[in-house]
Amino acid sequence: MIPTVLVVGASGSGKTMLIERVVPHLHRRGFAVGTVKHASGGFEVDRPSKDLARHFAAGATTTLLVGPEEQARCRRAVPEPLSVLVTSLFAGCDVVLAEGFSWERGPKLVVHRSGLTPKPRPPAEGVLVAVTDEPLGYPVEVAPEKLDAIAESLATLINTTAGHAR
Repeated sequence: MIPTVLVVGASGSGKTMLIERVVPHLHRRGFAVGTVKHASGGFEVDRPSKDLARHFAAGATTTLLVGPEEQARCRRAVPEPLSVLVTSLFAGCDVVLAEGFSWERGPKLVVHRSGLTPKPRPPAEGVLVAVTDEPLGYPVEVAPEKLDAIAESLATLINTTAGHAR
């Protein structure tokens, strides 16, 4: 099973920035990292006049856009647990960082920034690391700029969960 870490916190707390900054640290340690972003308000994959959007608007169940260096897959939403999506879509990844999905079960990376109205905090036993600029009372709290410490916590989880030795 691919370890999935839920990156949770209030809007504007720095979840996306943390992911984009910690992924290179994990990559340098030899890990293949997948990411998932929950978009509660929906999203637009491609400009409405472009081919991918036109295929999807025509009713295609699944559409794949293939470029020389990347691919984008769009499919009709069906209610599936995150674990099913990770298993089916992230083969070859050592870990998946899932932004949002605070209701899901699994290890959480809580991102908090003082001055923002926080979301309800998850219980300490579900939190791998709290990335925060002020004390929250979690057993492991790390300042947002301590990317090596955050990556080390994630690497430990990956090695423990998946039996990797890097």
